[in-house]
Amino acid sequence: MSLFFAKLWQALVSGLSIGSIYALIAEGYYITFVTTGALNFGQGEFLMIGALFGLTCYVTFGLPYAVAVIAAVLLTGVMGAALERGAIRPVMRHALSLSWVLSTVAVSIILKNAAVNLWGPEQIKFPSPFGEAVLQIGSAGIFPQELFIIVPRSARFSRCRCSCAARCSARR
Repeated sequence: MSLFFAKLWQALVSGLSIGSIYALIAEGYYITFVTTGALNFGQGEFLMIGALFGLTCYVTFGLPYAVAVIAAVLLTGVMGAALERGAIRPVMRHALSLSWVLSTVAVSIILKNAAVNLWGPEQIKFPSPFGEAVLQIGSAGIFPQELFIIVPRSARFSRCRCSCAARCSARR
């Protein structure tokens, strides 16, 4: 295979992986907007706090990986409910007010600063449960965790039962 096609294949595989991540982010914004009628501009920070909390549970406290993930999901869910009850719902009562936008931006800033104070400003790598080995698909290299994102993401766009159930629950 020529060098051009090898690089093209790697770019396609990498683009599919990154595109799947962007699709998950967009879906998160969509579900949040459809269910609450407001956008959460602190959504990325919620993910960050959940990931850092899960990392702390896994690495520092030595909890099993699955327990750390469940703890992170629970914390993030509680944070989301607290945001909705404390920062969005009180200001959504005013019909023409966009104060909820400022509320979610303020929460975003607070969470960023809290994370820097608790975990420091350096990037921290979250250990993969799939290992660090790179899988070869033809001439393209891909990490197993990227496949874990691409495959469900591809299934999500199909008309499978799980996909339809998720779309229906977002609309309710």
